[in-house]
Amino acid sequence: MLKKLEDSGLGCFISFKCYNSYLYCDDIVLLSVSVTDMQLMFNVCCTVFDDLDLPINVSKCHCLRVGPRYNVKCCPLAIQGSCIEWVESTSFLGVTICQSKTFKCVWDDAKSKFYCSSNVILGRLGTSAPSTVLLRLIYSQGVQNLLYGISAATLTKIERKSFSHAYNSVFAKIFNTYDNDVILNCQYYSGYLCFDRLYDLHRYLFLSKLFHNAFIDEKSVIDKIDFRDYCLLQNRYNFNWNDSIAMIKHKVWKSFSEQLLS
Repeated sequence: MLKKLEDSGLGCFISFKCYNSYLYCDDIVLLSVSVTDMQLMFNVCCTVFDDLDLPINVSKCHCLRVGPRYNVKCCPLAIQGSCIEWVESTSFLGVTICQSKTFKCVWDDAKSKFYCSSNVILGRLGTSAPSTVLLRLIYSQGVQNLLYGISAATLTKIERKSFSHAYNSVFAKIFNTYDNDVILNCQYYSGYLCFDRLYDLHRYLFLSKLFHNAFIDEKSVIDKIDFRDYCLLQNRYNFNWNDSIAMIKHKVWKSFSEQLLS
């Protein structure tokens, strides 16, 4: 199906490279610069699935618009005679994407799951339990929800601040303080990075893996933001391309230590 979509010449092409379709297991994303092409791509998919005798779950199919005219009403699209709903947001692999002038993710679900799991742990054990036990449980259960998917995205300053507020709230409850400097010291001496350093670490490890496996092309327009972030993080923490994961973590911790001493 992906081959037929590429050969069709429909949808999104950048510098003559096909970016009109993405597949992960049974989840498919189609990208198009026009509604007409999108409908034609739907028709290609329907033909392939009919030949394979595979059904399409139309109830789980949605259309979403990103661009300067994202809020302009579009013509209805259909799959096998059923209309596909235009939505303001949709979820793909657990990440919520919303309509906007530019590509944008909404992280409310990630923060909601983090608060839920953290509050359950604190509610059952209480803040009087050993801080090491509480932090280890929350990190393994809650923080992973908070970090899910964000390493693949460039967070804005507002998004970073919002994530940091959620992350710091746990330390504020456990150590009974709302002083940011005290919270930073509690994080450091408990063996946990502050959120900004934690995000930078995960973001760089993600980009480094892509770069070393030649999935990022520094000359490609579509990889421009990722390559910029990769270079910025390298300069900020003095990373080298051949650094081990242990060395990368060491340099991030060193930066965090220098921040507290300054």
